[in-house]
Amino acid sequence: VSDGFAHGAGAFGIGILADGAGNDRYSATRFSQGFGFIKGFGALVESGGSDKYYAGGYYPDFRDPEKSYSSLSQGFGFGLRPGDDFIGASGGVGVLADHEGNDVYVGDYFAQGASYWYAIGILVDDRGHDRYLSGRYSQGAGVHLALGVLWDSEGDDEYLATFGVAQGCGHDYAAGFLIDNEGADRYT
Repeated sequence: VSDGFAHGAGAFGIGILADGAGNDRYSATRFSQGFGFIKGFGALVESGGSDKYYAGGYYPDFRDPEKSYSSLSQGFGFGLRPGDDFIGASGGVGVLADHEGNDVYVGDYFAQGASYWYAIGILVDDRGHDRYLSGRYSQGAGVHLALGVLWDSEGDDEYLATFGVAQGCGHDYAAGFLIDNEGADRYT
């Protein structure tokens, strides 16, 4: 359990969490579970077990602060978009890789193989009947010149995104992929 910047997070460096087996639980508010910030590489690598990943629930997202939270986790790459008072910086690479198990991924805004501003976010799940629950900018979403990938190799999976720019969406000169190779899957 962590507030943020944990479970395989990297900024101006490398952060890796590798777990061999067991039914594990990962809970964080944001910037976690395979998070790459500026000049950073962050990875959470899980080899086996039916795992549960939760990110969000504490920091409201300004787009809909009464109903949403910023997760910025679960295979998420993040850069700083230039504004009126600063130049900005390209993001890093965030990877969450889970080899097998019936896993559950819960996030809100910016989660599950997503990225923002010249960054790369990847979530790969090899085997199992998995559930992905998220909000906006999620499930294989590239946002503003970025690349987001959610790749599930096999299993009967469920995908639920409560808002748009999700499930294989490229937004503003970006690329987003949701790739599911096999199984009886459901997308909502």
